[in-house]
Amino acid sequence: MIVIFSGSSGVGKNTVINELIKDEVGILMPTFTSRQPRNGETEGVPYYFVSQSKFKQMINRDEFYEYEFIHGKNYYGTHKTTIDRLSQEGSVLLKDIDVLGAMNLQKLLKNKIKVLTIYLHIDKNTLIERLRGRGETDIEDRLKRFDFEFSFSDKYNIVIENIDLAKTVEICKKVIEEYKNV
Repeated sequence: MIVIFSGSSGVGKNTVINELIKDEVGILMPTFTSRQPRNGETEGVPYYFVSQSKFKQMINRDEFYEYEFIHGKNYYGTHKTTIDRLSQEGSVLLKDIDVLGAMNLQKLLKNKIKVLTIYLHIDKNTLIERLRGRGETDIEDRLKRFDFEFSFSDKYNIVIENIDLAKTVEICKKVIEEYKNV
């Protein structure tokens, strides 16, 4: 089973995923990206970092289920071999992915693996505070996608207002457990 988390940059997707991992709800499904690591990120947690040219080579070799070029700057993609290997082990895979990638991945995997989609949301003012708090320098670029991303929220299994981390994590645990048994 794969659990896809989407929402605006800064909404807390990776924070929620990290809490679920601590509580042994699932394991991280790393994404490949061509961007540079941020503070606290290491290879494989939560991304595999490659150059743009390497990413393009991987695209040409058809190594991704899906990929997107985000903010006109960097590639992000879901690697086929990685997801196939981890899903065969019976793990609950937790993945942070943008809305277009989520829609594509859901279509591609629907007959292969159970897919649960969770959209995390907060208001713009809270988002701006969080982005500033993590030292984000291109807040305007992030806000440009806010309404676009939210326009997809009705296509998700559940939308959660991520105001209180503990409450959000508990809701996610409950929904994941229920979905596993469907």
